[in-house]
Amino acid sequence: MLIRLIPKFVKTVTAFAARDPWNANRENLFQLDAYVRVPEMNPNMRVSKHLPLQRYLLALQPKGGEMRMLPESLAELWRRKEVVEHRLPAVLHAIEPALTRKDYRIYLVTWPLMLYAATMAVLLGAVSVLAATTVGPSPEPKEPMYALFALAVVAPAAIVAFAARRRSLRMRQMRALRAQL
Repeated sequence: MLIRLIPKFVKTVTAFAARDPWNANRENLFQLDAYVRVPEMNPNMRVSKHLPLQRYLLALQPKGGEMRMLPESLAELWRRKEVVEHRLPAVLHAIEPALTRKDYRIYLVTWPLMLYAATMAVLLGAVSVLAATTVGPSPEPKEPMYALFALAVVAPAAIVAFAARRRSLRMRQMRALRAQL
């Protein structure tokens, strides 16, 4: 059974006026809202309003209009102040046809994954050192110790490589967006 995640409103980050490209370029009020993904089975679960802004999904909510999620690359450019608020609707409207579901996943914030990889490396390294220094009543083959040491190096390296690949994808998308601005 797959757990389906849905966006849950956390807080309004800012409000501003801009031209609404989905409404014949009329001037409209927009809210930039922060969301987190929660399991569909438990939409009322409590979520923190005090996480760093990078951990939230951002969405544009025009007054009287449909909520539109910002892809992570555009949200990051806004956080870095490379895209001003009143340009967000026009830029989102321009790139919307090319967006896929993967564009809304949070890949740029990788410190939890890096922390996990470092913890795994330390724990597996400690276990492999323990296995190497433990002397039993009869000499055992040392191959399990080498396999454990290899696991201590390879597993965290694979996690870090996976995170770096996803992050580089987002960075390429951000470069492409900057070129459009």
